[in-house]
Amino acid sequence: MDYKNYIQLTLAQGVQLSISKAIKDGFGYLGKNVGAYVGFTIVGIFIIIAAAIFSMFVPFIGNLALSVMVIPALMMGFAIYARKSDMNQPTQFEDFFEGFKRNYSQLILANLIIQIISTVMTLLFLSPVIAEMVPLFTDMMQNIQNPDDAAEIGQEIFAIMLGNWWAIGLSIVVGIVIQVLYMLANYFVVFYGFGFWEAMESSRQLMSKVFFKVIILNILVGLILTIGVIATLGIGILFLFPVTVLINFSVFNQVAGFASDEIALEDDLIV
Repeated sequence: MDYKNYIQLTLAQGVQLSISKAIKDGFGYLGKNVGAYVGFTIVGIFIIIAAAIFSMFVPFIGNLALSVMVIPALMMGFAIYARKSDMNQPTQFEDFFEGFKRNYSQLILANLIIQIISTVMTLLFLSPVIAEMVPLFTDMMQNIQNPDDAAEIGQEIFAIMLGNWWAIGLSIVVGIVIQVLYMLANYFVVFYGFGFWEAMESSRQLMSKVFFKVIILNILVGLILTIGVIATLGIGILFLFPVTVLINFSVFNQVAGFASDEIALEDDLIV
């Protein structure tokens, strides 16, 4: 199957996305095997905490490794399990860790490049703000034992942020745009076996067609997550977090889909 032509055909025919279906699918996937998804969420939390503790000893490299090597593969585990379940394929708990095996090197590269793009674009907008704030942070650390001086410096930092609200706002908007445009890249890497750049470009082309719908969907998902977590005193995160990830899988399924029912179910994408 020529997946490049399949994507071009999808673009030519028109990209479709139903917000209500995405939310319904997310809860539907969870309902098929609540125990497995909740169990993996708990395991994933412990893995991320352990990796985060390790990253404290090597702050920059550790944090980068966590965001490009650990978290993306764990998130793709939900999608791989959901896909097998959707196809009535035999599932096992180990399926959740397939993200570390399927085209893993390209998964790392895709997330590394996206991280670099996001960081560079953010710094472009925030560089004037950072230039003003760095000396103040230095002064604050030097005067940390003097509460009056530290408080005065803190007020100056707040004033700088307030005066540059537009730059901070733009950096946030740019970050959101980048994340939305490339949100399907990992799925193309894992399910289609694409290289990192091909996966990113395929995601950008498709997501640009449903960009505002995805923004609305993310707002609704954020509200569901917030209300659910507050209403359940935090316990609901174990159920609602996998739902949010599975909603993203539904977006991929609707926007890109699978060219055939056998796509990416074999082990030939394991690298």
